[in-house]
Amino acid sequence: NRGPLLPLEHRVRVGARLEWGGTIVFFGLGANAGSNVIDANDTGRELQVALYDPTRAHQPCAADASCLSNPKSCANSITYLGWDPVQGGDECNHGAKVLAYDQVGDALRLTIQPLQWNPDWDKPDCSTTACGPSGTPVAVTYTFELRFVRPHVVEVMTEVTSQESIDHPVTGQEFPTLYVANKKGGTDLPLLLDAGGGTITLANPANDGFFYGNFTSPAPWVSWQNATKDYGVGLGHDQGIKDFQGWRADSPYFHNVRGQMSFGLPAGGTVRGLSYLALGGFSTVSAQLGSVLAKRPPFGHLDTPAGAIGYKAGAPVSIAGWTLDTSGVKEVEAQVDGVTVAKLPVSKSRPDVCAVYPAYGGCPSPGFAGDVPTTGLSACPHLLRVIAKDGDGNVTVLGERVLTPM
Repeated sequence: NRGPLLPLEHRVRVGARLEWGGTIVFFGLGANAGSNVIDANDTGRELQVALYDPTRAHQPCAADASCLSNPKSCANSITYLGWDPVQGGDECNHGAKVLAYDQVGDALRLTIQPLQWNPDWDKPDCSTTACGPSGTPVAVTYTFELRFVRPHVVEVMTEVTSQESIDHPVTGQEFPTLYVANKKGGTDLPLLLDAGGGTITLANPANDGFFYGNFTSPAPWVSWQNATKDYGVGLGHDQGIKDFQGWRADSPYFHNVRGQMSFGLPAGGTVRGLSYLALGGFSTVSAQLGSVLAKRPPFGHLDTPAGAIGYKAGAPVSIAGWTLDTSGVKEVEAQVDGVTVAKLPVSKSRPDVCAVYPAYGGCPSPGFAGDVPTTGLSACPHLLRVIAKDGDGNVTVLGERVLTPM
């Protein structure tokens, strides 16, 4: 909690429940339990991750991964979902296991083994069994890192790592989904607003009596607010995503929202992303998330050269790497001893990078490559620095290398 000098009643706290897969179950004022803006009433609805596989979307076609080629279904219900690792737990209210939790710098890190939402997900028919004493773990690991970047804003780093031997194709994922308070142990946030303050209506019929709506926000964040718009929570995504999907139900009463992200999870693969939660009225959420996202710098890596390099006088040095940003990378510069000697276009296809960091606007071509001239350099070591700049004026050093004449 940053801002420790604030009076207790003004301090914002975030809390994760270890019995429910480290999902975020509290975000509000530390001295007021009723200020919580997160739904924390069962293992399926908090702030959490859930993944899907279009070839294993439903019982019974999930058993042989035939849901696209030979679709079958039991009923249009979440009871019969297929491969679906849920961070909080399963439909029987078994909580997913937290494998480890600790403090890393100023962040709380949680490592989780999710459960299949439907314990019978791989049965080749529509039979079900009664809920037993435990759930069905999945050979996938979720990692959450939570840190306050402002007194009202929590950054949520999410990482998914597969230990499975099967590939899961690209489809829409919950990475993460924000379920908000519904009067049970917290406030009531019935209004879904886009970043311009427009009210979003969720009226498309879905399964189990749910309703949903797809919409585009003017900026990469949205907010659930109370009836007077002076208290609520905002969700923003570092990927710069402006397309969202919201869900609601009247019985049981709940509502959620997520950025529309599609990606797959290859065998042994890893996927990473950043999201932000902001607490307060709509004007506070707007100011906080707008500022945090605008100040988020590019990130990436200088791949080549991998280390210090010897060069022949006058011969160019080849460099290559990749970079991504919330609002898009404006340019990459190569500097020698602080002087810009080359500007490199960011236009190279890097499917390896975009598989790990999906949904960023720079994908599928976040790579850069080019030559650094050495003509005229003195016969002593020189510092090569590669930097990325975005449209908001943020700058990141992607890598530094020592150039030594041969």
